[in-house]
Amino acid sequence: MSHSTIWAGSASLLAAAVALATVVPGSDEPTRVTPDAILKLRSISSPRISNDGSRIAFVLRGANVAKDAFNADIWVLPVDGGDPVQFTTSDGDDTDPQWSPDGKWLAFVSDREGAPQVFAIPTSGGEAIRVSHLGGGASSPRFAADGDRIVVMSPDAPSTPTGAVPEGAVVRRDRLQNHLWIVTVSGAEPQRLTSGDFDDLDPRWSPDGQEIVFVSNRSGDPETNGNTDLWVIPAKGGKPRQLTSNPGPDEQPRWSPDGSRIAYVSHSRDFSPAEHTDLFVIGRSNGDPKNLSADFDFPVSNPIWSPDGSRIYFLAAVRGDQHLFSVPSQGGDVVRVTDGLRELAEADLAPNGASFAVVSSAPDAPDELYLASTQSKEIRPLTALNGDFGKVAKSPCHTHLYKSVDGLDVEAYVTLPPQAAAEKPGSPNAKRFPAVVALHGGPHSRTTSGFDAMRQLLASNGFVVFEPNYRGSIGYGQKFADASRGDWAGMDFHDVMRGAETLATFPNVDGDRMAIYGASYGGYLTAWAATHGTRFRAAVDVAGISNLISFYGQTDRGGRLLLEWDLLGPPWAKTPLYVDRSPITHLAEAATPMLLVHGDSDRRVPVSQSQELATGLRRVGVPVDFLRIEGLGHAVATPSQLHTTLSVTLAFLKSHLEDASPRTGGG
Repeated sequence: MSHSTIWAGSASLLAAAVALATVVPGSDEPTRVTPDAILKLRSISSPRISNDGSRIAFVLRGANVAKDAFNADIWVLPVDGGDPVQFTTSDGDDTDPQWSPDGKWLAFVSDREGAPQVFAIPTSGGEAIRVSHLGGGASSPRFAADGDRIVVMSPDAPSTPTGAVPEGAVVRRDRLQNHLWIVTVSGAEPQRLTSGDFDDLDPRWSPDGQEIVFVSNRSGDPETNGNTDLWVIPAKGGKPRQLTSNPGPDEQPRWSPDGSRIAYVSHSRDFSPAEHTDLFVIGRSNGDPKNLSADFDFPVSNPIWSPDGSRIYFLAAVRGDQHLFSVPSQGGDVVRVTDGLRELAEADLAPNGASFAVVSSAPDAPDELYLASTQSKEIRPLTALNGDFGKVAKSPCHTHLYKSVDGLDVEAYVTLPPQAAAEKPGSPNAKRFPAVVALHGGPHSRTTSGFDAMRQLLASNGFVVFEPNYRGSIGYGQKFADASRGDWAGMDFHDVMRGAETLATFPNVDGDRMAIYGASYGGYLTAWAATHGTRFRAAVDVAGISNLISFYGQTDRGGRLLLEWDLLGPPWAKTPLYVDRSPITHLAEAATPMLLVHGDSDRRVPVSQSQELATGLRRVGVPVDFLRIEGLGHAVATPSQLHTTLSVTLAFLKSHLEDASPRTGGG
């Protein structure tokens, strides 16, 4: 990774960040969280329990600092206890493990030979064999009941360009359509199942191996809507039949154990990123879908049938947590299965139906693998792969409820520096700390109780971190999630600012030393705050939007659909709203020093958004540091990108907030 800096001051800021990352704290204080410590953390994903229930395969991803890359391998853990064993080793990423029904093979996706392909490794030991040889690569392998056939997704290989193309020119199609193929462990000729100018996704075998259900948007113009439906195709090939016709997205189909029904998640409002999805069941052949969660006002995902088909388990985001719930498959009351201040990211049910393998984290505890009982709320750890993080000073986190300007209840996470001990926000404390208001993206995501590296980095280094789930956030009911539609930087911004004023009254917070930080939509609200008042001493905007009109033409399909839904139309139909709610329109009011961090490979929010804002800030005389990170997209892809973002953010905030002397003209 290389970086370039724009405007005076960035080079010195980066140097300060590098120095900061290597500071050794004094012996009289706990070891602080540093960017280096965060790079040692490993993420866990894709837990898969074997069909005999004895083992769990999962993906472990960590940083290889020397090669400046993250690497993922497959590990296997005995359910009854014992140490996890690394099952695959390669310089590429090995992901998405899948046990064969007979337990003889473990299939997975790997890019060890270039484009991702499906491999299989004998579970008794031996070398992995390559199962797919498709031109566009292969992903999402799922075994049929016979243990040999595997359905995969494969994007169409890039077509040869036609017309006059200069010799040596680099050309690329923006989007390749995924289609379904069947490959075999035994090496039979691959069988193509679907084709056409649309995506076919998330294939799942029927229990009898005769049919495959999948998700596809086959509307007239898939680029302009999110209307996916469920389709079923014979495994031997043929014309797929449409199973659902809902105008919104129908996704995540899962067969019942007897193959008579399919559970899936859906909502009916076309492209609505704020929508709380429901759990539905539909018959294999046809019939009216039945909504099993109509009275459950939280977003549902990841449906899992009980072995006897009587219940369906699912994950749901409830406030800032995500937990397991269940509901009778014929309809009935939703029952909560797990509890606590934690985020369950993924889950897989044991064959006997007694427990789940889950990936879970908490505010001060990174990813680990747990076993969660279906009969009680008991959850016990199976791994301690991030145990070394316990040696640094973790910061306590609490929820705090406050009233916004119109009386609406808003919840925030408040994380205190270790020096503040584990006292609740607002409790007496002799020392007053600087504070950072940290904003989530989306806008329809949420701050969660799961582990967050930036939260722990800032709190461990002496900042109170305040993370409000302002209106528009999911997990607080559909009405709350819809409340920012047509009103970006409106009442959600008032939620943020009322939260900042509430934070300033805490006895352990120095209200004169506050900053604001956000990424993506959080970066957009950060830029809005920086151009609307002087509440904050400093602002950090990571990959944020500054000009809604130019953003509409620069962003990808998802970004355009988001704007059209949330701002009630395209810019030519809603020009005054697009103009008024763009931070760049209000540069004359800007006074807050800003750090802008943006990747030059970001396709969701292109780097030109920060370029426009930096140019304007410089023109009106507001101090700005602009760090352009080469090769960075909308999310970090290399250890150096993560290290740079964390280090520069921390250094910038320290440079503006460590001085306890009062500001002149602020407040």
